[in-house]
Parts: sequence; C-alpha cells; structure tokens
Amino acid sequence: MIFRKPSASELRDVAANLNIDLTDEEVEEFRELVGLTLDDLETIHSLPEPAVAPEELAYGDRSPTYRPDDEENPHNVWITKCNVEGASSGPLDDKTVGLKDNISLAGVEMTCGSRLLEGYVPDVDATVVERLLDAGATVTGKTNMESFSFSSSSDTSDFGAVTNPYDESRTVGGSSSGSAAAVATGEVDVALGCDQGASVRVPAACCGIVGLDPTTGLVPYTGIFPLDPTIDKVGPMARTVADAARTLEATAGSDGLDPRQPPDVPTESYTHALVDDIQDLTVGLLTEGFAIDESDSDVNETVLDAVDRLEGLGAEITEVSVPLHHDAITLGYMIWGFGGLQTFKQGGQGSLLDGWYNTGLMETFGKFRRARADDLPAEGKATLLAMEYVDEKYGSVTYGRAQNIREDLKHQLNAIFEDVDLVAMPTMPIAPFEMDDDADRTEQAFRTFTMCRNTVTSSLTKHPSISIPCGTVEGLPTGLMLVGDHFEESTLLRAAYTFEQQVDWRQA
Repeated sequence: MIFRKPSASELRDVAANLNIDLTDEEVEEFRELVGLTLDDLETIHSLPEPAVAPEELAYGDRSPTYRPDDEENPHNVWITKCNVEGASSGPLDDKTVGLKDNISLAGVEMTCGSRLLEGYVPDVDATVVERLLDAGATVTGKTNMESFSFSSSSDTSDFGAVTNPYDESRTVGGSSSGSAAAVATGEVDVALGCDQGASVRVPAACCGIVGLDPTTGLVPYTGIFPLDPTIDKVGPMARTVADAARTLEATAGSDGLDPRQPPDVPTESYTHALVDDIQDLTVGLLTEGFAIDESDSDVNETVLDAVDRLEGLGAEITEVSVPLHHDAITLGYMIWGFGGLQTFKQGGQGSLLDGWYNTGLMETFGKFRRARADDLPAEGKATLLAMEYVDEKYGSVTYGRAQNIREDLKHQLNAIFEDVDLVAMPTMPIAPFEMDDDADRTEQAFRTFTMCRNTVTSSLTKHPSISIPCGTVEGLPTGLMLVGDHFEESTLLRAAYTFEQQVDWRQA
C-alpha cells in the first residue's frame, strides 16, 4: 500500500492550499472520491518500469569509491573519487574524465553539492556517461559543485569551497567549479559541466581552460539533475579545443529519452572542424557585452586585443547590438529560479515533460527534501523563498512573461547571425573576485550575478558558445566568449582552435 486516505483535516489543508472552501459534507464526499482515486493509482506502483540503461552495466565494478583527503585534494575539486574504465579502444581511450556531481554514475554517490542528497547512489548511468565509456574514457570521480547549482561562485558547496589554481583566495566560478579546477590542475583531461546560464563558461574563464556550452538539445540531459528543462545543457570542459571537440563528438546526438532534444538532432564530426583557418568568418563584436556597469576596463581591453588577433588571422570584425542583452540576467534568474523551485518541489525531476523520469531519484529526493531542507545554503534558500512567494501571491505569470520576452531576445540574436558567423565578448566582465567569508548574504548572492551577465543571453536563446583563455588580468585568466548560430558548433570550434594554435594566451 503506497497511498493512505487523507483525514478530514488533511483534506481541508490541501483544499486551502488550492483556495477551495469545503463544507463538512463536502469534506466527507471528497474524502471518498480521493480515496477511490488513490486506490486506482496503486496500479501504477504495481507495474514494472522500463530501465533507461541495461540492468547489467557494461563497464564493470564501480567500487571502491572514497572521499579524498586534503593532501590528495588540495583545491577541493573532488567530492568522490572512483575509477570506472570504459571500452578498451575508442576516440577517448587515453582520456580521464571528471563528472560534475549532478550527473548520474551508477553505483557512485551523487550529492549535487549538498548534504541534503548525501547517501543517494543512482542505479543508472546518465546517457553522456554511457557514451563516454563507450568511447573508451575512464571516469575518475565526481567533481565538487555549487549546492544544487544555485550559484555561479565556488563557495556554496556543502563539501567546501573550490579554490582557484591561479590564486587560492579567488573564486573558481560555478556552478561547475570542481570540473573546471580539476581540468586546470591536470587532475583529469576532460570534465563535464552543466550550464543553465553560466556554469560551464564562467568557471572555464576563471581557470584558463576551454568550456563549450552546446546548442540546447545537442547533448542529451537524461540522467542529470535539472534546474529548468528549457535551459538545461551539458558540455565539455578541457585544456584544449581538440579535447573539447572529441568529447562533444562522443556525447552529441539524440537518445530518444530527453524532451529537450528536437526530433532530429543534427550532429557532425566536430574533430574535422579543427582547421587553422578563419579567413572566411565574420565576427560581430557585441556592444552591450563590453558596456556592463561593473565591467573591468582591463578585462575589456584584454578581450578586445584577442579580437584584434582574430582580425589579424583573417576574420572580418564588425560591431553588433542586442538591446535586450542587459535584461537577460533578470530574465534568466526568473526562469531558472522559478523552474528550479518546481524541480525542487517535484522530486528533483519536474513534471509535464515527455521522456524518462528517474523515479529512484524522485523518491529519495522527496524524502531528503522534507527532512533536510534547512541544510540548503543561503543563496539557494533565498532563491526558493523568493520564487515560492511569487508563486503563492502572484502565480506563474512572471515566469510566463520572462519566457515570452526570451523569444524577443532570441529573435534579436538570430537577426545578427544573418550577417555574421560568430559574436564575441568577454566571458565575464570582471576578473575572478576574492572569496569573502565575512560578506553578508545579500552581497554573496548578488555579486555572482555580475559574473553571468554576458553568458546568460546565449543560454536563453539556446545558441552554442565557447569560452577560451585569451590573456590575463591581475595574474588571473581572462576568457573570450564566442557565440555561434544554432547547431554551428563546428564554426565555433574552428575559430577557437585557430586562436588557440596562433596565440599563447599566457603571453598575450
């Protein structure tokens, strides 16, 4: 027996939440009707569920796993270490991979950077994990991340802050903080990060590595903890453009389970795009990307120098404008915040979507949420409280307006791609800031917004983008972000590869 018939007082509470007034007579009538409905729903729990992955995992023993100590984990990039070897041969058979700890790896604990989920061990591999292992990669651990991805900093994980390899007092960016630092320090060759507005590209910029945020739907999100399905993405983080291309090639394509993906997902041989030649490309310099109130002039100058290098390598440079770019951060916060609230309330999976649902996670998350919600970090609590208040008092109309205005933003960016091949701007308008344990909650929450002001637009418009290191400011890496048209990852990779081959960013 899964369901219990509600008591009269329980039913009154449920009705009150829905703004329904019931008489005493109606309470008893509806108790009977609800009871019959619950009896019928018991059938669902008696039917077998189809598995998203084979019951017997193709790539063996997932134990032992362990939490590394400080000596083995100096920048706190890992939550859990493991060693899962993939196929004996393949395009990634010489590569070690780290997985952001919201990506399911069967038999290995998944925490999403929060004590709230501590002890949850998934029994399936995410689609991207299956594909990495099929390509011969070896997964060596689950990387630290911001608690449930609610921050773009690197200091909200329940498992401690991730420190910047270039300056331990500075942020790494987030929420894929451990993935970026693991790649930067050589702990792994490649890592996967997940991005709903910044979380692959910002930490890549902070750590001097390559971070590719693909077209929404190019890489399946099945088996990954979401925020809002309309902006969830997963992408590679690597020290070289070639490794990012190889990883994208191994993971892209439809899996038939992820509703974020269009019916026909166009894929290419992305490694074939690694040609040192951009003489046929036109790059649009986004005016708004350099005109943010908090912009650091040294960062702008470094990125403009990088664009001059692109021009010197044969690209045509022109100025372009997206007027809604400055409002994208507010639209993005509403969408992923309100969407994150629904995901949080609905078992970590959301609802109203086709595709596969991880019911094991839903059951575990539901129990843990009810028991441990107080363990969330301040930034996560602030977002959930704000969005719950909006939902209770004003409904979902603000979310709907944000989604509709997002369409205008998409049209503005699409119009630019009628005349240019790529759009360029700083990945972050500032250098990585110093971590400050004494900063109040308001300062901690809002300073991270500045980091995302350039990255969020392409997340909302579903365009692909890539952050590549292009120089230094204050001894810290600075990222150049290139944005491409939908499913034009090959063009992005070609431009990034050409820059990488011709420019030593450490000397730029």
